Amino acid sequence: MNARPPKLLDIILCDEIRREDNGKLFVLGMYLGAILVPRLPFRMPILTFFCKWKTFGLSPTGEFRLTNPSKEILGGFAVGAGDDAPHEAEVFFMTFALQNVQLNEAGTYTLSYKAPDGKRFRPIFSFDVSLKGDGSTSQGE
Repeated sequence: MNARPPKLLDIILCDEIRREDNGKLFVLGMYLGAILVPRLPFRMPILTFFCKWKTFGLSPTGEFRLTNPSKEILGGFAVGAGDDAPHEAEVFFMTFALQNVQLNEAGTYTLSYKAPDGKRFRPIFSFDVSLKGDGSTSQGE
């Protein structure tokens, strides 16, 4: 079977995601475009990414990494080759979290992805970090 590689459809950035006893997901602290911080540098105890994929018959595999505006790597996550078994669901949801993320500067932070057969990381999601009270009109915090 020559299935197409999975395609990323959407990402939600939040503080945490919990699975309730009834099976529902509880999203805590969803960010809407920007993270407002009281000072820089600022340590985020946890940043959680909720990803939605179209599977085309395969679970997603590859590497993710988060970089700051200066292109320094702040953390990453990999979905191993052992996880690429055939996947019957048309849509696949994946959650991963980065802990103790150090935000040293204001600006745009980028989440990039590299497929297992990819040669380089490609940007797939970005968010801004701003100081509270700098005139930002974002609703995130």
